[in-house]
Formats: sequence, structure tokens, C-alpha cells
Amino acid sequence: RSEMAPDERAELLSLDIISGLSRFRQLAVLSPHTVLSNSLSGHSPFERARAMRVTYLVQTQIRADKTAP
Repeated sequence: RSEMAPDERAELLSLDIISGLSRFRQLAVLSPHTVLSNSLSGHSPFERARAMRVTYLVQTQIRADKTAP
């Protein structure tokens, strides 16, 4: 869907990843909304991860390719 804004694509991509990872019973996956809605929202992602006692923290950044047609 090329008519989507880059931030919309990024949101859909992260939802797809969360959905895929949550299929594994061995993993407990927290959604961005859960993480951002807790009382630590003013803290860094690493501080929030430590406070929520998570083992892995995945951060991404998606950038548009300015040279793409």
C-alpha cells in the first residue's frame, strides 16, 4: 500500500512483529501501548524495561529511502 505514510507503515510493521512473536508460548510480548501507558512513560526505554523485568528490549527505527523512485 504505497499510499500509506511512513509512520503508518512502521506502526503496521511493529504490530506484525508483535503478533508474530506472541505466537511463541515461551515469550511474553508487551505491546507498545502497554509499555507507554505505565507510570514510567517519562523514563528511557531501558529504564522501563528494567522496571518491568523484561529480558529483551527491541527498538527499531524505520527511515525512508530518499533515493527510491
